[in-house]
Amino acid sequence: MPNRTAFELRLTMHHIYLSPHLDDAVYSCGGRMFRQRREDEPVTVVNFLSGTPPEGELSAFARQYHEMWGNPSNAVALRRQEDIEALSRWGIQAIYWDSSDAIYRQIHGTPLYPNISSLFGTPHPEDERELLTCWNETWARLRFSPEQVHMYAPLGAGNHVDHVLVRKFAQQLKRQGWRVWFYEDFPHAYDSRTLQEALDGFGNVRWKSHTELIDAEEKVKAMWIYASQISMMFSDREDLRKRVKDFSAERAVDIHWGERLRKILAGSGGRRERIWRRLFGYLAHAERYWSYE
Repeated sequence: MPNRTAFELRLTMHHIYLSPHLDDAVYSCGGRMFRQRREDEPVTVVNFLSGTPPEGELSAFARQYHEMWGNPSNAVALRRQEDIEALSRWGIQAIYWDSSDAIYRQIHGTPLYPNISSLFGTPHPEDERELLTCWNETWARLRFSPEQVHMYAPLGAGNHVDHVLVRKFAQQLKRQGWRVWFYEDFPHAYDSRTLQEALDGFGNVRWKSHTELIDAEEKVKAMWIYASQISMMFSDREDLRKRVKDFSAERAVDIHWGERLRKILAGSGGRRERIWRRLFGYLAHAERYWSYE
C-alpha cells in the first residue's frame, strides 16, 4: 500500500481511530481500517495510553498484568512494537501519546485503579480532569480540522475506565463539530447486554447504525500480532478466530441475506447454529459503528 507524505495527508479526508490501548483499534475496527487502506484512503491511529509507567515499583495489580503478558522486561515497549508491526502491515500511520495505562496511574504514589472493580468502574475525578486537559492540549497540536477528519472512538462497552475516558474526550470533540462514529469495543461488546448498556449510557440520543462488510481473515491475522494480549482474552488463537467470526457474522445480519437467513433459521448460538456452521460455514462478516446527532 502506498505511503503518503505528511503534506498529502493534510490535504485529504483523514480517518482517525482513537485507541485507548495498544490493540483496541485493530481489535475493534481492523476490518474497516484494512478496507480503507486497500482503497488508498489515509488512516491514522492515535494511541492515547501508550506512555511508559511512572518510575518506581509497580503496584501488585500492574504486576499481575505483566505476568499475564509473559513478564517482558519492558511491557510498554513490547506492546508498542506489536502495534507498529500490526499497523505497518496495512500502511497505517500511528501516533503514540505519553499518558500511561490505568494500571500504572497513581496520585501521590497511590494507585488510582488497584484492582479489577476499580478498573471497570468510574474514572477517578482528578484523573479524568488531568487526562482530558492534557489530551485537549495534545490534540490541538496535531493541527487537524473537523472538515478533514472522520473520527472513530470507543463506545466504552465493558466500562473500562480508559475506554470511558477516551469516549468522553471524543464526545467533547463531537460537541465542537468533529464528525465522530463510535465503535463496538471488542471483545467487550461480544456480550449484547454490555453493548446495550454502553449505548444507553449516552443518555437520550437517537442512534444510527452503520454496518460494512469486512475481510475477517485479514483482521484476525493482524490481531494475532498482539501476541502478549491473546492469552488474556482468548483461550488460544483458534478461540480468537472463532469469536471474531461469530461476532462479525452477527453484525452482517443487518446487510447480508445469507447471515440474515441463518439467524432466522438457526438463531445465534446453541446447537442449531453449530450445525448450520458445520454445513454452510460463514457467509459474511461485518463491523458496525454508531453515530448520533
